[in-house]
Amino acid sequence: MLAVARRASTTALNAIKGAGQDEGRFFEFQDTENHTYRYKLKNGVIKAYRNKEKLGPVDCFKFNPASSELFDGYTEISLPQATGRRRILPELAVLARDAGVSGLENYLQYVQIRTQPGRKWKVITTRGVYVRQMFSTNGQILDALPFRKTVVEIEAKQIMDQLWVRHEDGWSLVSKTNNDGTKRVLMRIEENEFSAEKKATETKTSKKKLTRVGSRKSAKTHGSIRSMKTQDSFQSMKKYNSMSNITNGSVADFDSEDIFSRLALRRTSQP
Repeated sequence: MLAVARRASTTALNAIKGAGQDEGRFFEFQDTENHTYRYKLKNGVIKAYRNKEKLGPVDCFKFNPASSELFDGYTEISLPQATGRRRILPELAVLARDAGVSGLENYLQYVQIRTQPGRKWKVITTRGVYVRQMFSTNGQILDALPFRKTVVEIEAKQIMDQLWVRHEDGWSLVSKTNNDGTKRVLMRIEENEFSAEKKATETKTSKKKLTRVGSRKSAKTHGSIRSMKTQDSFQSMKKYNSMSNITNGSVADFDSEDIFSRLALRRTSQP
């Protein structure tokens, strides 16, 4: 059970600092009353500290924009309007996402919106894809999508090298970039979506008029038009469906065991 919430004033901050790139990272700030708040990420869990007193793990953050108050499950902290939104929330949002803790997703920086509602995505890895509560590989696992399962996009976000799509069941990882620069693709746009896109491209190309160069008319031959169509369709498919780099056996959003076996085992162990 959560501890009783305590209010803390941070109308002016004396210090803000963070450290580390891997496990063991922390973010810390201190208010004018010398109350120090630290959030430390270790083993995929964020733990909250107040004045060096360990409060416990953070399950969710809540921020009220109207009052500029941050609640971590233990303490209500009144953040300053400028520093809170510009520095504190973005820093905490990164830490929270890496731990799979929800509540601060809207304050993540370097997030690109890729949403095209209604697009259909198909799972192309035989091991399936996790469905998570949020767009993080540490987010709570809700379910899994089997091989060849198709889902309809509600929204999509590009976060660093990861593309995520939200559908009716939750968030799933579409693709990510490996350390060697190659791309791992877990899901791709449904084939009929490509057919529609290809048809639209062909229609647009067929309507192009002959161009005049100097006193001559340069007519495009059927062969060159066909070549352009093929090139355009390949370019549109290349973004998400680079099949040559797919590695079914080692995908970032998977564990070494079959995900459906893991889900079944977890469900039977729950009361």
